[in-house]
Amino acid sequence: MSEFDLPEGARRGPTASLPGIGLVLTGTAILLVLGLAGCGKTGRTDAPRVLVLGIDGLDPDRLEGFFAEGKLPNLKSLRDKGGLRRLETSVPPQSPVAWSNFITGMNPGGHGIFDFVHRSLETDTPTPKFSASDVSPVTWSLPMGSYTLPLAGGSPTNERKGRAFWEILADHGIPASVYKIPVNYPPSPSIGVTMSGMGTPDLLGSQGTSFFFTDNPPRNAASAAGVTIKTVLVDEGVVRTAFEGPPHPLLSPEAQKKSPPLLCPLVVYIDNERTAARIEVSGQSIILEEGEWSEWVTVSFDIPLPGPDMSAAGICRFYLKSLSPDFALYASPVNLDPRDPASAVTEPAEAAVDLATWMRSPYYTQNMPEDFNALGAEVISADDFRTQSAIVVKERKKILDYALERFDAGLLFFYMGSVDLSCHMMFRTLDPRHPAYRADLAARHADWMQSVYEEADDVVGTALRAAGENTTVIVMSDHGFAPFYREFQLANWLRDHGYIVTTEKDDGTLAIDWRKTRAYSMGINGLYLNLKKREKCGIVEKGAEAEQLLAEISYKLLEVRDEDPRFAGNQVVDHVYRTTECYSGSHVDEAPDLVVGYNRGYRSADDAGLCSVTHEPVLRDRNEWWSGDHCMSHKLVPGVLLSSRTLGASDPALYDLPVTILELYGIARPEEMVGKSVY
Repeated sequence: MSEFDLPEGARRGPTASLPGIGLVLTGTAILLVLGLAGCGKTGRTDAPRVLVLGIDGLDPDRLEGFFAEGKLPNLKSLRDKGGLRRLETSVPPQSPVAWSNFITGMNPGGHGIFDFVHRSLETDTPTPKFSASDVSPVTWSLPMGSYTLPLAGGSPTNERKGRAFWEILADHGIPASVYKIPVNYPPSPSIGVTMSGMGTPDLLGSQGTSFFFTDNPPRNAASAAGVTIKTVLVDEGVVRTAFEGPPHPLLSPEAQKKSPPLLCPLVVYIDNERTAARIEVSGQSIILEEGEWSEWVTVSFDIPLPGPDMSAAGICRFYLKSLSPDFALYASPVNLDPRDPASAVTEPAEAAVDLATWMRSPYYTQNMPEDFNALGAEVISADDFRTQSAIVVKERKKILDYALERFDAGLLFFYMGSVDLSCHMMFRTLDPRHPAYRADLAARHADWMQSVYEEADDVVGTALRAAGENTTVIVMSDHGFAPFYREFQLANWLRDHGYIVTTEKDDGTLAIDWRKTRAYSMGINGLYLNLKKREKCGIVEKGAEAEQLLAEISYKLLEVRDEDPRFAGNQVVDHVYRTTECYSGSHVDEAPDLVVGYNRGYRSADDAGLCSVTHEPVLRDRNEWWSGDHCMSHKLVPGVLLSSRTLGASDPALYDLPVTILELYGIARPEEMVGKSVY
């Protein structure tokens, strides 16, 4: 499991039900379009300019190392002018939690985002669900024979609570444009443009499902998370297959489960002599040479209905990996098309079209565009991933140019995610101690980490030149980075210590006996008690019994040592947080009971985050491509803060930054915010 993968049957936030992401049904006048018309205010043209660059995953130790080598001149100029501080990240230091701290000025007890994965207590047993967004139920519908047309409800909702700082700026007439910030789907309005980033679904409603068409599927084809691997037949140089899309949008959820998904036919004509192929999809014909990436291509799924034709369309990029001896064609997740999005990806909605018109091209709208799932499944190579990352960075720089051209007054926030994804996937090339280290890979990509930092520095240089002397410039990251050497299977540890009780099923897998289970894991860092009157199957009494159990589990977790001789008895868990003690706000009761803060080099195993108990050992090597991480004890992976103004605070935190931004406009700190100004 990556940070986003959920098991079959789990709730994924915006679901694959197209009304759930606000489908535009083309071919008729039926529009189920979400999104607001903007806040309707005219901003102050005399508002001071503040430019904030959010560079996800920028690490202070690595940054200072590059400075010592005379690299990254633009970031270094900011350090020399205003200073560099280690920026305290969130508890836990996960991206949706950290960026919610930054957006709201609150800790998780206030904004209600505690992990990538939350638990739902609506069923008889706790089940995982995506934390950042959900879909409201359909409240009004129109029967149409065997179909149902939703007229109200069924729309995506942002699960982050509290007000974004740019909404408070709008109250005071301050324009603010916010590009690609995470945990902002659907986007919250401002006086200006807001564009959603991490958390934005693809057309299937997932957080990114790509496609791989091949006549020689890999052995792990059935278990490749986030990739649909389709086995195809090459018949006299022709491949006939189809994209599998979302379910029929006008069927009930029960009927959707029984019906096949929407399909988009795909035909590939192979020319081995020219090592090229012609791809025909949705009325378009694209010729690619072996090893070539396409531009954006429209992918349209016909919706079978009696009467007028209907379809749901998105965009994707193809990569013709090979023709011989194996046929292999990769297609990116089908992104919402910003020229006609199935769900609003900007606020106001027309801003998405304006940007595409200016760029003369659509652009990535889905979640994290660098396809880490495809690399993890090894359907693309490290070289392919690096090429795709370069495509994403080039596109993101064009969007920055667009934003800077329109930056006249007020605030501009711009997000870059390439450092984060590269560190996650390529940390294995940096450290010979890593179980997934390969000398040949390290030699081939020895310059990768430096190159992504240099790209970030180039973005900072572009912004500084456009900003001029009278603009306050802030560069920040949400967290740093660490190696991910070893996986800790928390659910198995709870089982081994008697807190989870299991039974073995006929197929050999383990099932949790919830009537005997006292504690369980859910999410990357979360641990919950199975409380009476909270969990439907709860057995632990609130009060003294619960307090004693939390203290006991915390003590035992801090005693865990890695017995592998390569890691010399390392302490696996650095800190166990009592959320009632470190969180404040109206949503503390929804938090995990404990947050497990792992030591550097350790993190929860993927399956542990879904409370899946297995026969695997509690502690094992991390041999995956996802080889660097930050979901650890928050003091061990601080972010970075640099500024063109002299920094005063010696220990700034993420939730200090919105307070600082408001102060720059003379706006007093709202009561719900917990931070202070960094100046």
